[in-house]
Amino acid sequence: SPIVVSGLTNGDRYRFYVVATNRAGDSGQSAGSNSVVAAKPITAPAKPTSVVATPGNAAASVTFTAPTDDGGSAITGYVVRAIGPGGMVVKTATGTQSPIELTGLTNGRSHRFVVATTNAIGTGAFSDPSASVTPAGVPGAPMGTSVAGPQTAMASDLTDVYGVAVDATGNAVVSSGDSVDTVSSSGTLTALGSSSLWTGTAHYGVATDQAERCMPPWWIRRASREVSSR
Repeated sequence: SPIVVSGLTNGDRYRFYVVATNRAGDSGQSAGSNSVVAAKPITAPAKPTSVVATPGNAAASVTFTAPTDDGGSAITGYVVRAIGPGGMVVKTATGTQSPIELTGLTNGRSHRFVVATTNAIGTGAFSDPSASVTPAGVPGAPMGTSVAGPQTAMASDLTDVYGVAVDATGNAVVSSGDSVDTVSSSGTLTALGSSSLWTGTAHYGVATDQAERCMPPWWIRRASREVSSR
């Protein structure tokens, strides 16, 4: 004892009797056992498949396909392990369905993930590992940002003037009395020839000398007069 009786039909009910045997023959049969229904023994469930991890900021989301074999008992949950460098388990999480989120991972380090299924008997074998992924976060804000102020040209430097002048609608400002060497499509003016270009209430502009230093408007008007007088 015990003796395993095979070849039964799952779902059918059976009662069992025992007969003792020796050289002289068989004994009478024992009293009948209790009635039982033949069924597949309950085991731990099979392992999940198609494990895929998506990295996040110090985290990963793990998706998988549930096994079709639940071991004869309903699946109650899943266990996910994060495997770090060297094969060490660095994090474990549980859940009742795919996907399962693991947090507290280390950014910049590669991780693989395995999943196992749980039922009333216990937890089954872990799946094949996912492909390696590396969690990462967004970069921090830059530190120590500064903006250098413009240099101012001296009056003695105003031999040629370059600039941009536009009206309130963004169009280049050039009137019939202005004398300019070049007017580009973007409104860039070279060698301003008339101070009238810088008079009025709706003119906006940036002007520099040949050293690309910014000049206040009154020096620009002075430079215009100097250019037109040459």
